[in-house]
Amino acid sequence: MTTQPRTKNYLTAALLAAALTLLSALVSAQTASQTASQSGSSTGTATIDSTSSTGTGTSSSTTKQTAATDSTAVTSVGLNDGVTSMAADSNGNLYASLQYTNKVVKLNGAGTVIGTFAVGRNPTGLIVDNNNGGLLYVLNNADNTVSKLKLDGTPVGTFQVAGDGPVHAALYGGVLYVACERSNTLVRLSSVDGTALGSTDVGTRPVWVVVSVTSTKYYNYSTLDSGTASCLDCGPSPTVDCVDCTPPPDCVDCGTAPPPDSTTVDASTTTDGGGTAPPPDSTAASDTTFSGAASTNSTNSSSKTVTTVNIYVSCNKANEVWKVGSDGTLAARFATGRGPFGLAINSRGELFVACFWDGVVQRFNSAGTVLSRSAVGDGAAGLISYGGSTLAVISNGANSLTRLSLSDGTFISKDLVDRSPLIGAATPSALWVACTGNGTIAKRSL
Repeated sequence: MTTQPRTKNYLTAALLAAALTLLSALVSAQTASQTASQSGSSTGTATIDSTSSTGTGTSSSTTKQTAATDSTAVTSVGLNDGVTSMAADSNGNLYASLQYTNKVVKLNGAGTVIGTFAVGRNPTGLIVDNNNGGLLYVLNNADNTVSKLKLDGTPVGTFQVAGDGPVHAALYGGVLYVACERSNTLVRLSSVDGTALGSTDVGTRPVWVVVSVTSTKYYNYSTLDSGTASCLDCGPSPTVDCVDCTPPPDCVDCGTAPPPDSTTVDASTTTDGGGTAPPPDSTAASDTTFSGAASTNSTNSSSKTVTTVNIYVSCNKANEVWKVGSDGTLAARFATGRGPFGLAINSRGELFVACFWDGVVQRFNSAGTVLSRSAVGDGAAGLISYGGSTLAVISNGANSLTRLSLSDGTFISKDLVDRSPLIGAATPSALWVACTGNGTIAKRSL
């Protein structure tokens, strides 16, 4: 789509229309008063598209609703600046991209602006890398570029994105995985110098990316007759160096291998939210031998750890999630509810998908089978996983923040926030939600 000049009033309407099918007359009146001219992309927002392939969404009341435990922090970051993305560093600072002023602001834990950084046009996505001395990556939707800065705002470089409309990204293993909403592609580029690494065609309007990193330990196991030479059952693949357990006299009972142990991390959360860095992007084996006692026999087991990296992309207008390997190869694609938006991963490798038009969060296994469905309120949009056990869901139409169990999606609690929340971030001490309807950033307890 060709980028063309437009008024700030038009940009504001585009941002809100992308989040809901209709907004109330109150929000329309607020946005109609903005008349300053602004150049940018006609679709370059981080909000959901206002149409769906199966129907039209329902607008909700825009009356301000305040929770009993309200702790809203009103800052200078608000509707007139067009907050499109948020991220946090490990020191509890918050970063917000401002669509209309082409800037990123840095806030401390009290919500006070402590820095303002110039970036490219129409910034719509942020990644904070707490490693490598602390780095900030900003997706500039209208320029098709990524701005790389230090966390104090010092510019490091600007990378060209080989796609149209970068809107959301994840960082893992020195690679940026960038969803481009207008070219319908997932672009890979080096986070070091911006070198293009490849591009994969995905479904219509990709809007969110997460990286799932699974470390699986496979075991080989044998029970040996006391005093005999070592004999190791080769077990299931992948195997480590082993000796065939024949002839039978050499081995009383070769036994069977214990089931593999798997642990998954959401690598995009750890890089964005300030957690522990995930394991290296490698399939190199780490072999270890363990010993124990079993009756009169000795038990020996050997293990091999294999790391698997998958990238999940929510395709908002296709009502699908695409599963792609770290090299860009398509692994799977599966149907979701209407308007898939935010994504998150738990430690079992299960995928959570916020379905905007259905007001639910679906939980899938890695094969794409639906495991659960949690109702959260109209306009389920941004997802924030934190603490290893909790998933926060931002509902744009319901003006709410719902906490679910990251294990199985069961309900924990819900807070009301100000109008039209869409995205947010977690610091070590609080949840932050950008409420575009009346220009506030809501601060809530974890």
